[in-house]
Amino acid sequence: MKRKRTFCLLLALLLTLALALPAAAADGTRSYAREEAMAYALKALGLFRGYSDADPGLADAPSRAQALVMMLRLMGLEQTALNEPREHPFGDTAAYAWADPYIAYAYEAGLTKGQYEATADTPALFGGDADADARVYLTFVLRALGYTEGADGDFRWDSPVSLAQAVGIAPDYVRFSDFRRADVVTVSYAALGAKMKDSTQTLAESLLERGVLTQALLDAYYDPAAAETGTLAAPYAENTAAYRAQCRIPEGADISGLPVDYHGSVALIGDAGYELFGFYAAGARKVAQKIAAGAAAVEGKARVFGIIVPNRMGAVLSYADAKRLCRTEKSEAEAIEYAYAQMGDKVITPDAMSNLRLHNDEYIFFRTDHHWTALGSYYAYEAWAEAAGFEPVPLDQFDTVSQTGHLGYFYSTCGKPAAMRQNPDEVIAYVPRSSFTCSPANAMDFTAGGYNIFLGGDRALTTIVNNDIDDDSACVLVKDSYGNPFAVWLTQHYHTVYVIDYRHYRNTAGYLSFSQFADQKGVDDFIVLLPMTLSQADLTSSYLAKYCW
Repeated sequence: MKRKRTFCLLLALLLTLALALPAAAADGTRSYAREEAMAYALKALGLFRGYSDADPGLADAPSRAQALVMMLRLMGLEQTALNEPREHPFGDTAAYAWADPYIAYAYEAGLTKGQYEATADTPALFGGDADADARVYLTFVLRALGYTEGADGDFRWDSPVSLAQAVGIAPDYVRFSDFRRADVVTVSYAALGAKMKDSTQTLAESLLERGVLTQALLDAYYDPAAAETGTLAAPYAENTAAYRAQCRIPEGADISGLPVDYHGSVALIGDAGYELFGFYAAGARKVAQKIAAGAAAVEGKARVFGIIVPNRMGAVLSYADAKRLCRTEKSEAEAIEYAYAQMGDKVITPDAMSNLRLHNDEYIFFRTDHHWTALGSYYAYEAWAEAAGFEPVPLDQFDTVSQTGHLGYFYSTCGKPAAMRQNPDEVIAYVPRSSFTCSPANAMDFTAGGYNIFLGGDRALTTIVNNDIDDDSACVLVKDSYGNPFAVWLTQHYHTVYVIDYRHYRNTAGYLSFSQFADQKGVDDFIVLLPMTLSQADLTSSYLAKYCW
């Protein structure tokens, strides 16, 4: 939709047209129960995401960038947009760089034309931060269904409502003059039953044919009559309600009434430190692509898992408080989703975030340190085991070793506050009952102090052999210090666990790449485990490039 800045009369006309769009005006008492059910049905189908599992964000007006991404996700084009980098001419996307690959794909595919054309003095602008009204989203979806606008097209971009109603993507209860994310959901759900232009095939059937959806998912969550009735019939409603209950995990700690004392990249709140988060799309993309390259190198020989662990802020705090402390619009959960999408379909991406938040009222992160506890790593291990096809070993099958008085990185960074000093952390290690042979020999003796109780601290390569597993199974854990307690759980599933610290292993003579580990050591699985901040660091991608081939 191209509009030049000088078209003031056109802008005035559009504002007038907005008042004339059919639907009830905003009344401040709008209920979203109907749209919430459809939102979770679409989410179960993999065609919609909210701000978080518990917050679909239905009351907000969508931005143009959000609307575009929602359309591409609905059309099953998200992975294509993320995995096949393209270029676009828009000069204003730095503020929402996370959307760059989506915008570039949509531009080249003819699904968007931006908001302002280029002039002699300025580049073309996409206007991604501006609100998307009904015309914007309806136009996006109509284009995706194959319809065109213009003098010789099927509709005019500034008046798409008549065609949208005719093809069935604009039910009567869409609020055109008070367009919210809830209305995006309504249009998206209705679009599944709309036919592609010049075809008898519906969008849902097209997604099924392309492998975006399965028949089982459609049978469980897609009610073809819901767009017209506005209600999901049984059993779709029951299935969606169960899925919604599964998604709405605990909200987390409420710190809204506590003072926040900032110390650089750390917020001191009460007696706990929180590492602040800011999304860096380019860094996240580069790290993810390195992991994807490693998976491509061992395809057919070994599996590759990519696990990104949230900070304490993303795992423990309520969604509202975590969002308030974020330095960028994108939350940790959204950043992890973005990175996982960038890894492509050859990397298995366990959902550690959700399982951690399911237990966010437990002692899963230290208060005085930036690391997670061994218990926190266990819940991520549960998510990995499910993805890997293993049965997690119950915690009661381990012995424990405990140390008190731990004061970690946050304690120093925050100026050694009395609140932390008076309430230090306890370090608890879970000790397997297996017989081990290790290099170095002390890797599994759990005698070092503080966080170094796990593996005896960081080193380039640690090799752990479980003598009670009598086969040739082997895995490689690629990690920084976050992976040290996680390594313990892996020893219960493989005869040999190679633990490499990607920051140091490159300095080891004769270090091996993924493909060399697979060929020379017979490794079955590679697990790349990264904490939130380092998962989008340029240095991390530089280090991983040494091994991911």
